[in-house]
Amino acid sequence: MSRLGSIGSPIERTKLATFQNPIYGTGGTITINNGYVTHTFTSGGTFTTPATGLVGVNILVVAGGGGGGAGPGGGGGGAGAYITSTYSSLASSLSLTVSIGGGGAAGPATTNGNGSNASPGVNSSISGTGFSTLTATGGGFGGGGDKNINGGSGGSGGGGGSSNANAGSSGTAGSGTTGGNNGGAGGGSNSAGFAAGGGGGGAGQVGQTGTSTLLTGAGGNGLTWVDGNTYAGGGGGGQNNTGTYAAIGGTGGGGAGAGYPSAAGTDPVSGVNGTPYTGGGGGGGAQHNGSPYNRGAGGQGGAGVVIIRYPVSSYADTRPPAWQTTLPLLEFGSATLVSYQFNATSPAGYSLTYSYTGTLPSGLSLSSSGLLSGTMPLITLIDNYYNNIVVTATDSVGNTNSLTITIRNISLSYKAVSSGNVTVSYSGGYTYHTFTGSGTFTSYVPLTADYLAIAGGGGGGGKRGGGGGAGGVIIGTSVSIPATTLTVIVGGGGANSSPGFFQGGKGSNTTITGTGFTSVGPEGGGSGGSNASGQGAGGGGSGGGVGSSDSVNGSGPGAGDSGQGNNGGNSTGGYGGGGGGGYGSVGQSISTGSGGGNGGNGGTGYLSPWTGNYYAGGGGGGQAIYNNGNGGTGGSGVGGNGGGLGGSSSNGFPGSPYTGGGGGGGGDGPTLYGGSGGSGIVIIRYLT
Repeated sequence: MSRLGSIGSPIERTKLATFQNPIYGTGGTITINNGYVTHTFTSGGTFTTPATGLVGVNILVVAGGGGGGAGPGGGGGGAGAYITSTYSSLASSLSLTVSIGGGGAAGPATTNGNGSNASPGVNSSISGTGFSTLTATGGGFGGGGDKNINGGSGGSGGGGGSSNANAGSSGTAGSGTTGGNNGGAGGGSNSAGFAAGGGGGGAGQVGQTGTSTLLTGAGGNGLTWVDGNTYAGGGGGGQNNTGTYAAIGGTGGGGAGAGYPSAAGTDPVSGVNGTPYTGGGGGGGAQHNGSPYNRGAGGQGGAGVVIIRYPVSSYADTRPPAWQTTLPLLEFGSATLVSYQFNATSPAGYSLTYSYTGTLPSGLSLSSSGLLSGTMPLITLIDNYYNNIVVTATDSVGNTNSLTITIRNISLSYKAVSSGNVTVSYSGGYTYHTFTGSGTFTSYVPLTADYLAIAGGGGGGGKRGGGGGAGGVIIGTSVSIPATTLTVIVGGGGANSSPGFFQGGKGSNTTITGTGFTSVGPEGGGSGGSNASGQGAGGGGSGGGVGSSDSVNGSGPGAGDSGQGNNGGNSTGGYGGGGGGGYGSVGQSISTGSGGGNGGNGGTGYLSPWTGNYYAGGGGGGQAIYNNGNGGTGGSGVGGNGGGLGGSSSNGFPGSPYTGGGGGGGGDGPTLYGGSGGSGIVIIRYLT
């Protein structure tokens, strides 16, 4: 009997499917919040309206921002155009193609040269049959500094670059188109021959002009859309010579211009990139303070975006709430505090309330917010009681979804639970948790327990093969286990050998680990050797037997771990294979003249007084056919017998599963193979 869960902490066993009924549009990244559906496109795609059509739709199209000019005194990039439109309705199943413009490349860094121009941003658009196309123009580039380069025109114009020394004039600002503003002019030279770059225009404000007093032009601010976010800010201008002021980018993703560094010999100071998916312009670059007068790169323009938004409330949305965390069975300990939150969500974003029908355990209540709380009633028998209820989530427009729940009250005498490949049984006043595979054991109170841990047995060798060694055995009595969770891994049996002259596989280790518990780890049984030089027996919990050889004496039996098992048997003189070691004794050895062609018997196993069963017997060795030999007998009936009987050959037999028995060695034939080892087992018991 398997019990999952822990008292006071329910176990999730089955998740209900989330309901899907897509009555809103498709395309882009879809979010539902505060009663609105929003489709955000940061790359090209297709937006399709639902069969019901849409009402109250807002669309925002922002192009890519222009790149910032390179220093010294590079102009800030202009913001991408900001185009918005409102529609009372859109037709059903309308398909619109969305294109997103990338940000303009920045003006590249140079050494002791004039600043370079950047590139303009790329247009964004949304179009389709029966729909008037919306196109936003990419932002203008920022002019290169120190050479009177004008800012580029675009959605918003780029800022002009600063003047050359003593030139006495400034770069002209780029002009803005629909959805933008002009950029700021670059500053003219001061008495020392230096000035600063102009700011790029933003959707809501022109860029500021750079001055000969070394104040760079700030980028123009963007505009705030109905979603509360600001887009299309211009990039700030870059500094030229001795000024350290760095112009800020406009709100809405504009990158800041670069200030003038305080020391020479560092990397060029570059403008800040415009924020991706805002259409912000890149900031202008500056230069080093001292030779070499490296010019910093401008900032790259931010990519554009297309956003479509409409209210959920404009539909008759009949989708029910969807359960997110659901537990068909909740288990709590008797007299323990309970706090468990039921969670469902509304696909339309509606608010939810919770109710129930049926009878809760006395002392528990369910609030309208879905919190199950209180104290479980006390029960004293070694038993448990169940209550069945139906919990219903209801949204603000009356859609519902119900879930049937069973609440289990577990007695305080119920000391532990286990999960995984495990059965729970009761005998002689003890509770037994028997693991035949991996799992967990959770104790709710400190326990004094016994355990039996057995690793997987080794596989038998091929032709005239040695028997596989039994898995290691560790026995614990009156062991203290705190209130903790133990992880149990049961070792598998070693693989049978490949046909012919090959060793068997080593068995896998078994482990029991957990916080506050001394780990247990018996070793897997050793592999049986084969009738070939270099294919000797392997060591392990108990060692594997040596395979026979016509021309080469055995290479020595596999060694068993002290306290876990015994050595395997030897084989000399070209007769049968040696037996695998068992927990109770070494495997039988075979030598010239002893036993004719018989294989060695496997070592005896361990007889458990708890279960009355044998475990961990060694595998029998394979026969030598020309002496009419028989395969060796597996130890204690759980190790696999060796292959062969009289004049007839056969494969080795496997060790018994869940015993750690070793596999039998293969009989006398070039295509024969040994038997696989038996898998291990873990048994934990305590007084009920």
